Amino acid sequence: MAAALASASLLASCGPEVPAHQNGAPDGKTVYRQHCVICHGADGTLALNGAADLSRSALSFEERIHQIAVGKNTMPPFGGVLKEEEISAVAQYIETLRR
Repeated sequence: MAAALASASLLASCGPEVPAHQNGAPDGKTVYRQHCVICHGADGTLALNGAADLSRSALSFEERIHQIAVGKNTMPPFGGVLKEEEISAVAQYIETLRR
């Protein structure tokens, strides 16, 4: 399990530059696919390595931002990997995964 977490962290920190929308803001879906899909899955329900099922998340927007930035349990912190704007874009995109 430790090897899988190390691999996920390594993969998460090695993603390519994130394309921006035409307005210059990062694309949350693209950031999510580059850094989050490995454990949460494309639709947020994979729950690999203890990851939360994002389709059932009750976290507020602010709580999602905090959790993405500092991590939780086996989820690594992305505050040093992603820019604040990218974290915000991912937090907004995750809202679309809720059912």
